[in-house]
Amino acid sequence: MKRIACSILLAVASLTAACSAPVDDDDAEQTASELAAKLTAAELAATKLALRNLSNANMGRIDNAAAVRAQAQPLVDKLARHFGSRSATAKLPLVQGAWRQLWTDYPFPMTSFISMDAKQVYQVVDASGHYWNIGDQKAIGFIGMTGVLRGSFVPSGKKINLQFTNVGFRFGRLSKNENLVEMASELESGERSYFGIPGGGKAPNGPVDIKGTLETLYVDADLRVDQGTQDDVLDARGAVAVPGYGPKLFVLDRVSKPAK
Repeated sequence: MKRIACSILLAVASLTAACSAPVDDDDAEQTASELAAKLTAAELAATKLALRNLSNANMGRIDNAAAVRAQAQPLVDKLARHFGSRSATAKLPLVQGAWRQLWTDYPFPMTSFISMDAKQVYQVVDASGHYWNIGDQKAIGFIGMTGVLRGSFVPSGKKINLQFTNVGFRFGRLSKNENLVEMASELESGERSYFGIPGGGKAPNGPVDIKGTLETLYVDADLRVDQGTQDDVLDARGAVAVPGYGPKLFVLDRVSKPAK
């Protein structure tokens, strides 16, 4: 089960998404170079469309991750410069809500027992400090399941420090009419139950207690681009049991229900 549910990470519809994010004093100050990096409405739309098209064309693929990352990076850099420097706290009102993962260069772990549908990976972020990663899975090749992974986070400068706290599954795949925000709320409150992973899903045999960081480089009402890292997991002797990873990109599309 090692790192299976992790790939739902970061691998994320908000009613407040269209609202402007509050800004700190530091965020309100824009340098001349930041202003010069602002895109026109047409340039912004074209850049977003190019990134979305690239992501959709390669959704779920891991064999060409390096090549796609090389094509995506200039588009991401342009969006990040346009978005400017903001604290994680200031970005949260725009980040909260439900998202579908379009593309990532994070390698999706699979096992002979459980596989994940990389085209059905969702995340619901709650600005109070937690999120739920939700996605379609299969056990032994044909038993449909919904994998769930909860994480908590604390804003720290431009990034959030995160930690996985709970992992499990429900029988049956996500319904196409499922309200993702409502589902995450019910998972959080306990109104909707799920089966836990044997042993609590703790690292190194599961994702629970794994830590990392996530920085939202760009976010608006319908597109979000994150860059994340994952810490090494050490065993009792201090040896690396689960290797971490360096900066990986996540491109996400805002949704309210699963895109099926």
